[in-house]
Amino acid sequence: TDTLLAELARKNYLLAAGVAGILLAAAVLAYFMLRHMLTVPLGQLIRAAQAVEDEEYEVGTLKEVRARGDELGRLASVFEDMVVKLATRYESLVNFMRSVVLKIRGDCVVTFANAYATELLGFANAELVGSHLKLIVPPEGHDALQQQVDLLQGEAVRVNEITQNLGKSGEKIWIAWSNRVIKSGQGAGKE
Repeated sequence: TDTLLAELARKNYLLAAGVAGILLAAAVLAYFMLRHMLTVPLGQLIRAAQAVEDEEYEVGTLKEVRARGDELGRLASVFEDMVVKLATRYESLVNFMRSVVLKIRGDCVVTFANAYATELLGFANAELVGSHLKLIVPPEGHDALQQQVDLLQGEAVRVNEITQNLGKSGEKIWIAWSNRVIKSGQGAGKE
């Protein structure tokens, strides 16, 4: 009987070890499946949302997630469609304004110019965007330009600062500027 009980105990132990091994393998498989099906796409959505905040999002980034036929695919589609609609509305609104709207980085490079800015200053949009702000500032104001931008970092808003600017033809144009800092993500931009 002792041998029979020892044999049964050994078989029960092996059976328990086999079941534990199968459960462990199932758990590992479930982890990788959930990671592939949920964690990775959710991470892509989170990174896309961060890219929108940092103004670095490129339409089509979520193409793989959108191609899924599940809820995450629909969420990615709604997210990307919303980003496109909001960007279009923002651009339409800003371009409709009869005020000069420029967005510049801390190094004084123009990253956005609305339609009225190009109309008033006489530059094509491609000539303003990517150019240094010195393009529209008379030479006598070049030295003070970076100092003014640096001072703006400490203040949230500077309103109605009237300065002389240059059009493409060289004509001097007086503009009352309202400036504010826009901070996004890790960096900071100035407008």
